[in-house]
Amino acid sequence: MFKKTLIAMSLAAVTGSAMADVSVSGRVEQTFVDDEAVATGWTADTFNMINFKASEDLGNGISAFAKFSLLDKDGSNGTTDGADQTVGLSGGFGTVVFGTMEDFTESKVMSLMSMYGPAGIELAGVNAERNASAMAYVSPTMNGLHAGIAGYTELGTAGNGDTGSNFDAIDMMIAYDNGPLSVKLARETQKSEMLTGAEDQEVTTLGVKYSMGDLSVAGVWVDSENEAGVAASDNNDYMLRADYTVGANKVTIGHANSEDATGAATTDTTSVELIHNFSKRTAAYIGHKDIDTANSNKTYVGIQHTF
Repeated sequence: MFKKTLIAMSLAAVTGSAMADVSVSGRVEQTFVDDEAVATGWTADTFNMINFKASEDLGNGISAFAKFSLLDKDGSNGTTDGADQTVGLSGGFGTVVFGTMEDFTESKVMSLMSMYGPAGIELAGVNAERNASAMAYVSPTMNGLHAGIAGYTELGTAGNGDTGSNFDAIDMMIAYDNGPLSVKLARETQKSEMLTGAEDQEVTTLGVKYSMGDLSVAGVWVDSENEAGVAASDNNDYMLRADYTVGANKVTIGHANSEDATGAATTDTTSVELIHNFSKRTAAYIGHKDIDTANSNKTYVGIQHTF
């Protein structure tokens, strides 16, 4: 905490901002993965990030905020790909944010399935990349309920840009978080231009999580529909997980099923993970991801420190 304060003081001296307006956080993670699809055996992965956050009280219950992140992923030092770059306003009216960010499907729904390690990051994903040139509005929370709407002019890594409309994707979300229960529903319409030539798609995601003391259970359902009516491009996925905490240890068991609308292609994935928390900031983990296709299983071990 003292080091963070010194950093904030230094930044404030340079920028002229108040000391409390600036914060620095991040993570350092190293993982080793044994992937059956890689003939060389164990390989190393890194996922390091540093975040700079700033805020300013504008008066009348309104505040401004900004976030800038740098990512070191597998040796790509100092990149912003996959990291947030946002600026916005918040107050009694809710939150308005602009920049590069995840869509609601990933940040609100799919995050219920996130696990440690590159082999365990989400049992299945829809659009795990950040969306450039994005704008979003999230309403105030009332009795645990809030909603949001967002538009993106470049989605994920495909990001060709739709010259025929203002947005490549429109994303809507409604969420309920109250006590042990969380329910999140998102629906996103994705234009063909950001899908690298594919037809327009509509993706609906529903996530539910319930906590009971040391045990929590969660489930996510994903429905992807191709607007051109090509059934083989449609997908119906579901993911389930259970987490049980015993002291400093946590065991996570997850299962995912992905099936196209024709029923011709089905993939089942089962993940098991053990995490030991040395402290609130340092954790070690070991896990195994079993995929029912040939040469797809992964075993991983790693350690992460956040600051």
